[in-house]
Amino acid sequence: MKTFLIYMSLLFMSIGNLSAAQSPEYVKLEQKIVDFLKTSWCTEEKAKVILECVVANQPKVCVEIGAFTGSSTLPLLAGLKYVNHGHAYVIDAWSNKETIRGLPEDDPNTVWWASLDMKAIKKQFIQTMDQWSLNSYFKVLHMSSRKAASQISQIDFLHLDGNFSEEGALLDTQLYLPKVVPGGHILISNVLIMIGKKPTKIKALWPLFEQCEIVCEIENGNAFLFRKK
Repeated sequence: MKTFLIYMSLLFMSIGNLSAAQSPEYVKLEQKIVDFLKTSWCTEEKAKVILECVVANQPKVCVEIGAFTGSSTLPLLAGLKYVNHGHAYVIDAWSNKETIRGLPEDDPNTVWWASLDMKAIKKQFIQTMDQWSLNSYFKVLHMSSRKAASQISQIDFLHLDGNFSEEGALLDTQLYLPKVVPGGHILISNVLIMIGKKPTKIKALWPLFEQCEIVCEIENGNAFLFRKK
Protein backbone atom coordinates (compact mmCIF):
# COMPACT_ATOMS: atom_id res chain seq x y z
CA MET A 1 0.00 0.00 0.00
CA LYS A 2 2.95 2.34 0.62
CA THR A 3 3.92 2.08 -3.06
CA PHE A 4 0.40 3.04 -4.04
CA LEU A 5 0.38 6.09 -1.77
CA ILE A 6 3.68 7.32 -3.21
CA TYR A 7 2.38 6.78 -6.74
CA MET A 8 -0.88 8.60 -6.04
CA SER A 9 0.88 11.56 -4.41
CA LEU A 10 3.07 12.02 -7.48
CA LEU A 11 0.08 11.60 -9.77
CA PHE A 12 -2.02 14.16 -7.94
CA MET A 13 0.87 16.65 -8.12
CA SER A 14 1.50 15.99 -11.82
CA ILE A 15 -2.04 16.91 -12.82
CA GLY A 16 -2.57 19.65 -10.26
CA ASN A 17 -5.00 17.74 -8.09
CA LEU A 18 -2.93 17.43 -4.93
CA SER A 19 -4.97 20.22 -3.32
CA ALA A 20 -8.16 18.33 -4.17
CA ALA A 21 -6.89 15.18 -2.46
CA GLN A 22 -5.92 17.15 0.64
CA SER A 23 -9.04 19.31 0.79
CA PRO A 24 -11.41 18.97 3.74
CA GLU A 25 -14.21 18.14 1.29
CA TYR A 26 -12.28 15.19 -0.15
CA VAL A 27 -11.25 13.87 3.26
CA LYS A 28 -14.85 14.13 4.44
CA LEU A 29 -16.13 12.30 1.35
CA GLU A 30 -13.55 9.54 1.69
CA GLN A 31 -14.42 8.94 5.34
CA LYS A 32 -18.15 9.00 4.58
CA ILE A 33 -17.66 6.29 1.94
CA VAL A 34 -15.47 4.17 4.22
CA ASP A 35 -18.02 4.39 7.04
CA PHE A 36 -20.89 3.47 4.71
CA LEU A 37 -19.06 0.42 3.38
CA LYS A 38 -17.89 -1.00 6.71
CA THR A 39 -20.21 -4.01 6.50
CA SER A 40 -19.84 -4.49 2.74
CA TRP A 41 -17.53 -6.62 0.59
CA CYS A 42 -15.58 -3.55 -0.49
CA THR A 43 -12.69 -3.07 1.90
CA GLU A 44 -11.54 0.33 3.11
CA GLU A 45 -8.33 -0.12 1.13
CA LYS A 46 -10.14 -0.84 -2.13
CA ALA A 47 -12.63 1.98 -1.65
CA LYS A 48 -9.80 4.46 -1.16
CA VAL A 49 -7.87 3.14 -4.16
CA ILE A 50 -10.89 3.48 -6.46
CA LEU A 51 -11.83 6.93 -5.22
CA GLU A 52 -8.28 8.28 -5.37
CA CYS A 53 -7.62 6.82 -8.80
CA VAL A 54 -10.79 8.36 -10.23
CA VAL A 55 -10.18 11.78 -8.68
CA ALA A 56 -6.53 11.79 -9.77
CA ASN A 57 -7.11 10.72 -13.36
CA GLN A 58 -10.57 12.16 -14.02
CA PRO A 59 -11.51 9.35 -16.44
CA LYS A 60 -14.05 10.12 -19.13
CA VAL A 61 -15.44 6.59 -19.44
CA CYS A 62 -15.47 4.04 -16.60
CA VAL A 63 -16.69 0.45 -16.74
CA GLU A 64 -17.42 -1.87 -13.85
CA ILE A 65 -18.15 -5.53 -14.51
CA GLY A 66 -19.93 -7.12 -11.56
CA ALA A 67 -21.72 -4.42 -9.56
CA PHE A 68 -23.69 -6.73 -7.23
CA THR A 69 -24.97 -4.49 -4.39
CA GLY A 70 -22.89 -1.52 -5.56
CA SER A 71 -20.27 -1.43 -2.81
CA SER A 72 -17.36 -0.85 -5.20
CA THR A 73 -19.55 1.16 -7.58
CA LEU A 74 -20.08 3.73 -4.85
CA PRO A 75 -16.49 5.08 -4.59
CA LEU A 76 -16.21 4.98 -8.39
CA LEU A 77 -19.29 7.12 -8.97
CA ALA A 78 -18.64 9.33 -5.93
CA GLY A 79 -15.25 10.12 -7.48
CA LEU A 80 -16.89 11.10 -10.78
CA LYS A 81 -19.36 13.29 -8.92
CA TYR A 82 -16.58 14.90 -6.88
CA VAL A 83 -14.64 15.98 -9.99
CA ASN A 84 -17.89 16.57 -11.93
CA HIS A 85 -16.46 14.72 -14.90
CA GLY A 86 -16.96 11.39 -16.63
CA HIS A 87 -19.57 8.68 -16.88
CA ALA A 88 -19.72 4.98 -16.01
CA TYR A 89 -21.23 1.85 -17.50
CA VAL A 90 -22.23 -0.53 -14.72
CA ILE A 91 -22.55 -4.09 -16.00
CA ASP A 92 -24.30 -6.87 -14.12
CA ALA A 93 -26.77 -9.54 -15.24
CA TRP A 94 -28.11 -9.94 -11.68
CA SER A 95 -28.86 -13.48 -12.76
CA ASN A 96 -28.18 -16.71 -10.86
CA LYS A 97 -27.68 -18.50 -14.17
CA GLU A 98 -25.04 -16.04 -15.37
CA THR A 99 -23.35 -15.87 -11.98
CA ILE A 100 -22.69 -19.63 -11.87
CA ARG A 101 -21.90 -20.02 -15.57
CA GLY A 102 -18.75 -22.13 -15.90
CA LEU A 103 -18.56 -23.03 -12.21
CA PRO A 104 -18.46 -26.68 -11.03
CA GLU A 105 -21.86 -27.79 -9.74
CA ASP A 106 -20.55 -29.19 -6.46
CA ASP A 107 -18.44 -26.18 -5.48
CA PRO A 108 -19.69 -24.31 -2.36
CA ASN A 109 -19.44 -21.01 -4.25
CA THR A 110 -21.79 -22.33 -6.94
CA VAL A 111 -24.36 -23.43 -4.39
CA TRP A 112 -24.18 -20.08 -2.60
CA TRP A 113 -24.44 -17.92 -5.75
CA ALA A 114 -27.32 -20.04 -7.08
CA SER A 115 -29.34 -19.41 -3.91
CA LEU A 116 -29.16 -15.60 -3.90
CA ASP A 117 -32.17 -13.35 -4.41
CA MET A 118 -30.83 -11.32 -7.32
CA LYS A 119 -33.88 -9.04 -7.47
CA ALA A 120 -33.26 -8.00 -3.87
CA ILE A 121 -29.56 -7.48 -4.58
CA LYS A 122 -30.28 -5.21 -7.56
CA LYS A 123 -32.82 -3.34 -5.44
CA GLN A 124 -30.11 -2.71 -2.85
CA PHE A 125 -27.83 -1.41 -5.62
CA ILE A 126 -30.51 1.00 -6.83
CA GLN A 127 -31.26 2.21 -3.30
CA THR A 128 -27.59 2.93 -2.64
CA MET A 129 -27.20 4.94 -5.84
CA ASP A 130 -30.39 6.86 -5.05
CA GLN A 131 -29.27 7.55 -1.50
CA TRP A 132 -25.98 9.04 -2.74
CA SER A 133 -27.61 10.93 -5.66
CA LEU A 134 -25.37 9.27 -8.24
CA ASN A 135 -27.87 8.34 -10.94
CA SER A 136 -26.72 10.97 -13.44
CA TYR A 137 -23.19 9.53 -13.48
CA PHE A 138 -23.86 6.01 -14.77
CA LYS A 139 -25.85 3.79 -17.07
CA VAL A 140 -26.81 0.28 -16.02
CA LEU A 141 -26.30 -2.46 -18.57
CA HIS A 142 -28.46 -5.21 -17.07
CA MET A 143 -26.96 -8.06 -19.08
CA SER A 144 -23.95 -10.34 -19.25
CA SER A 145 -20.55 -8.80 -19.88
CA ARG A 146 -20.44 -10.69 -23.18
CA LYS A 147 -23.53 -8.89 -24.46
CA ALA A 148 -22.53 -5.51 -23.02
CA ALA A 149 -19.11 -5.44 -24.70
CA SER A 150 -20.49 -4.29 -28.07
CA GLN A 151 -22.01 -1.18 -26.45
CA ILE A 152 -18.69 0.18 -25.22
CA SER A 153 -15.88 1.41 -27.47
CA GLN A 154 -13.33 3.13 -25.25
CA ILE A 155 -12.50 2.88 -21.53
CA ASP A 156 -10.34 5.00 -19.22
CA PHE A 157 -10.98 3.07 -15.99
CA LEU A 158 -12.00 -0.59 -15.87
CA HIS A 159 -12.95 -2.69 -12.85
CA LEU A 160 -12.97 -6.43 -13.53
CA ASP A 161 -15.04 -8.20 -10.89
CA GLY A 162 -17.41 -10.41 -12.87
CA ASN A 163 -17.76 -14.15 -13.39
CA PHE A 164 -15.47 -16.26 -11.18
CA SER A 165 -14.98 -19.16 -13.57
CA GLU A 166 -11.65 -19.49 -15.35
CA GLU A 167 -13.29 -19.11 -18.76
CA GLY A 168 -15.54 -16.22 -17.70
CA ALA A 169 -12.81 -14.19 -16.00
CA LEU A 170 -10.45 -14.63 -18.94
CA LEU A 171 -13.18 -13.67 -21.41
CA ASP A 172 -13.83 -10.41 -19.55
CA THR A 173 -10.16 -9.50 -19.81
CA GLN A 174 -10.04 -10.45 -23.48
CA LEU A 175 -13.19 -8.47 -24.32
CA TYR A 176 -12.51 -5.30 -22.35
CA LEU A 177 -8.74 -4.83 -22.03
CA PRO A 178 -8.39 -3.89 -25.75
CA LYS A 179 -10.91 -1.10 -25.15
CA VAL A 180 -8.79 0.53 -22.41
CA VAL A 181 -6.81 3.50 -23.71
CA PRO A 182 -3.03 3.73 -23.17
CA GLY A 183 -2.50 5.19 -19.72
CA GLY A 184 -5.91 3.95 -18.61
CA HIS A 185 -6.28 1.99 -15.37
CA ILE A 186 -7.57 -1.51 -14.73
CA LEU A 187 -8.49 -2.88 -11.32
CA ILE A 188 -9.00 -6.64 -11.07
CA SER A 189 -10.58 -7.99 -7.89
CA ASN A 190 -10.84 -11.36 -6.12
CA VAL A 191 -7.66 -12.68 -7.71
CA LEU A 192 -7.13 -15.21 -4.94
CA ILE A 193 -10.57 -16.80 -5.04
CA MET A 194 -10.48 -20.60 -5.25
CA ILE A 195 -13.10 -22.41 -7.31
CA GLY A 196 -12.87 -26.18 -7.60
CA LYS A 197 -9.62 -25.97 -5.59
CA LYS A 198 -7.89 -23.78 -8.20
CA PRO A 199 -7.30 -20.01 -8.52
CA THR A 200 -9.59 -19.40 -11.48
CA LYS A 201 -8.60 -15.79 -12.15
CA ILE A 202 -4.92 -16.45 -12.77
CA LYS A 203 -5.32 -16.79 -16.54
CA ALA A 204 -7.20 -13.49 -16.62
CA LEU A 205 -4.12 -11.83 -15.13
CA TRP A 206 -1.65 -12.80 -17.85
CA PRO A 207 -2.88 -10.34 -20.52
CA LEU A 208 -2.75 -7.62 -17.89
CA PHE A 209 0.86 -8.43 -16.99
CA GLU A 210 1.77 -8.44 -20.68
CA GLN A 211 0.06 -5.20 -21.70
CA CYS A 212 0.16 -3.17 -18.49
CA GLU A 213 2.37 -2.14 -15.60
CA ILE A 214 1.41 -2.74 -11.99
CA VAL A 215 0.55 0.35 -10.00
CA CYS A 216 -0.04 -1.54 -6.77
CA GLU A 217 -1.48 -4.64 -5.18
CA ILE A 218 -4.05 -4.37 -2.43
CA GLU A 219 -5.88 -6.66 -0.02
CA ASN A 220 -2.74 -8.80 0.40
CA GLY A 221 -2.59 -9.66 -3.29
CA ASN A 222 -6.33 -10.24 -3.77
CA ALA A 223 -6.60 -7.25 -6.12
CA PHE A 224 -4.24 -5.42 -8.48
CA LEU A 225 -4.36 -1.97 -10.02
CA PHE A 226 -2.72 -1.78 -13.44
CA ARG A 227 -1.96 1.04 -15.88
CA LYS A 228 -2.06 0.14 -19.56
CA LYS A 229 1.15 0.80 -21.49
